[in-house]
Parts: sequence; C-alpha cells; structure tokens
Amino acid sequence: MYIEHWGYNENNIQYTKTKKFKMPIYEKLGITLICTYEKSDSGKIDTVLDRKLNKNNIKEGQINFKEK
Repeated sequence: MYIEHWGYNENNIQYTKTKKFKMPIYEKLGITLICTYEKSDSGKIDTVLDRKLNKNNIKEGQINFKEK
C-alpha cells in the first residue's frame, strides 16, 4: 500500500506531468494507493488519514480516493 499526498498547484506543469505519469503505473501494477490532497485534506490530515486508512474504505489493488 502506498500513500501519495498530492500537494501540487495546477499551474506547475512539471508536477502535473509527474502525476499523470505515476497514476497509470499505480493502476497497471495493481498497487493499493491512498490519495490525499493539499487542497482538501491538509487542515485535517489526522482525521482524513483515520478515515482513508480504515480497512472498510480501502479497495485493494486500486487507487483509492482519486480526485474527481
């Protein structure tokens, strides 16, 4: 299981490219990925991680909590 904290700014082209490069690799390899986001999760990270790491909320081998 990996946790990826996406703390990027959409204006940062290199960061956006890196994210677009990594996500398909996680999917192809069937890695269980938990995503957190600077914009929506950073102010309450303890609560967010408690919820996102709860085994009932995790789909193994998939990207979990993908930004919509």
